[in-house]
Amino acid sequence: MWKIYVIFFILCISCNYEGRRDMSNLPVEECDTIQISNLHLLCKVWGFMKYYHPDIANGMYDWDNELFEIMPRVVNIKSKKERNRVLSKWINKYDIPTSCNKSLSDTQMPNVKTYPDISWIENKEELGEVSDLLLNMKYLERNCVGLSVGGDLYKDYCYLEFSEDEKKVFFKNENDYKELKEIKNKYSLLALFRIWNVIQYYYPYKYLIDKKWDDVLFEYIHKFASVKSLLEYKLLILMVLTEVEDTHMNLWDEDIQNWIGNRKALVNVEFVENSFVVTGVYDKYYKKVPLEIGDVILKIDGRCVQNIIEEKKMYISASNNAVLMRGISLQLLFTDKEKLHIEYLRNNQLLSDSVETYYYKSIKNNGNRRRYKPLFEYIDEDVAYVYPGSLFSGKIPDQINTKGLIIDLRDYPNQKNIKEYLEFYHLYNESKESVLFTYGSSTWPGLFTYSYTTVVGKKNENSYKGLVIILVDEGTQSHGEYMAMRYRCAPNSIILGSTTAGADGGVVRLALPGGIYVPVGIQGVYYPDGRETQRIGIVPDIWMEPTIKGIREGRDEVLEKAIELINEIE
Repeated sequence: MWKIYVIFFILCISCNYEGRRDMSNLPVEECDTIQISNLHLLCKVWGFMKYYHPDIANGMYDWDNELFEIMPRVVNIKSKKERNRVLSKWINKYDIPTSCNKSLSDTQMPNVKTYPDISWIENKEELGEVSDLLLNMKYLERNCVGLSVGGDLYKDYCYLEFSEDEKKVFFKNENDYKELKEIKNKYSLLALFRIWNVIQYYYPYKYLIDKKWDDVLFEYIHKFASVKSLLEYKLLILMVLTEVEDTHMNLWDEDIQNWIGNRKALVNVEFVENSFVVTGVYDKYYKKVPLEIGDVILKIDGRCVQNIIEEKKMYISASNNAVLMRGISLQLLFTDKEKLHIEYLRNNQLLSDSVETYYYKSIKNNGNRRRYKPLFEYIDEDVAYVYPGSLFSGKIPDQINTKGLIIDLRDYPNQKNIKEYLEFYHLYNESKESVLFTYGSSTWPGLFTYSYTTVVGKKNENSYKGLVIILVDEGTQSHGEYMAMRYRCAPNSIILGSTTAGADGGVVRLALPGGIYVPVGIQGVYYPDGRETQRIGIVPDIWMEPTIKGIREGRDEVLEKAIELINEIE
C-alpha cells in the first residue's frame, strides 16, 4: 500500500510541476512551416481579442500571461483541426457577453478613410469554430470603463487611452519587462505580436505599406523565435519597423549606438546627386581634417559605399528614398576605430587619407552651420528670411514690408521658438483649411475616419502682400511638414525644394520587452482635399536640389533660387 501512496505522491508532484513548468522559453529552436503557421494564427487571434473582446480590453486578464500560457500548447500541434480545437477551447475561457453592437455596415459612419482589415476571421475553412467565436466577438459592445465628461463617456481601456474627443490614442499598461538581462523567445515573440497588432489596428497608414502586413508577420516569426541575444533582438525590432516604411519609427538605445559605433569623423555628409558628399567640416577644436567640403566619398576601409547602403538600409525605417539616404548619411562615418581609411574624389582626382575619429559625445558642434543662423533676418531690403530651425531665440516683426519672405524649413523646427513662428496670422488675408486628420476608433479597432481640418489665418486686410517662398528638403519632417502645409495656404506662396521626409502626424510610444520603447504614428495627415502626405511628403511647386559643384563653392543654391525669384518681381 505504501508503494501506491509513493507513486501517487510522485504523480501529484509531476502534475503540479507540469502546471508550473518553466515558461521562460518556448519548446522550439528553429520554427518549421507548421509551427510558423500556428504562431501566425495565434498572433492574429490574440491581438483581435485584445482589442475586440470588452473584458480583455478592460483589463480583466493579464493578456501577456494568457499568451505565454497558450503558446506552448499551440506551437507544436501538427493538424489544423486539432489547432483550431485547442484555440476554440482557449477562447471559450473568456466569457462572451450577450450584448451586441450594430454591424459596422449598419452603423452610420461618415467620412471613413479605411475599414478594419479583419476579413480573415470569416475564413471558416481555415479557422473552423474559431471563426464563429471571433465573428461573435466582432459585434460585442465595447463599452469602456471611464468617466463621464461633458455628457460623453471618456474612452479609457486597459491598453489604450483615448482623448475625450477620440482624436488621440495612447498605448498604456504594456509591461516593458525592463528587468530582462537576456531575451527568451516568448518575450521576443511578444514584442513581434505587439508591434504587428498595433500596426494592424491603430496605425493610420497601414494601407501604404508595400508588403502585405500579413506576410511580414509570417516572415519574421521564425527570426524572433530563434533570437539568441538582446542585440540580435533589438536589430530584429529595427528590421520589422523598417517594413512599415515610416521615418518616425525607430529604436535608439545604447546597444544600438554601440553596434553603429561611438566614434565619428569630424565631417557632415549628405546624399547629393546620387553621391555621399562632404557638406560640413567641424575641426575648430581638433586636428585638421584632410577632407574638404565637396569631396565625394567612394570607399570606407576598403568597402564600396554601395555595399554599405545595402547593409544599413535593412535597419533604417524610411518613408521614401530621400530620407533613407539621409539616415544612411548620418551613420556613414560612425565607427569604433580610431581612424577610418577613406577613398574620395576631389575635382575629378582620386585621393585617399586616414581620417581620425572622436567620441561623438565629445564633439562640440554638429557641423551644420545653418543651425547658427538667427531666427529672423533681412537678407536685403527686398528679402526677409525666417529660419525656424535656429538654435537661437528671436523675434519676428508683426509687419514685414518686403517684396518676398523666405521661410526655411529644411531643418527640424526648434520647439523653444514655436510661438514665434507657428501661426504667422499676418501672412493670411482670410481663414483657410490647411490640414485634414484621420483617427482610429475605440468601438471598431482598425477603423479610421476623417475627423476634422485645422484652419489657419483670419480675415486681415493688412496681410503680407509679397511672395512667400517655403524651402523644403529631406530634412523637413513631421512638424516641419505640417508647418509647410499651413504656410502654403498663404496667398502668393510657393514651395521650393525637393522631397520631404514624408512622416507627418502625432506619434506615441509603445513599450516592448527589454525596457524598449518605439514611436508609432497614430494620426493620419492629409491635404484638405484628401491627398496623401505620408511617404510622398510635401510636394514642391518648384523642384530644386543642391549640386556637388554648388556645395564645393560654398553656395546655398536653393536659397539663391528663392532670392532670384523674389528679385524677378517688378
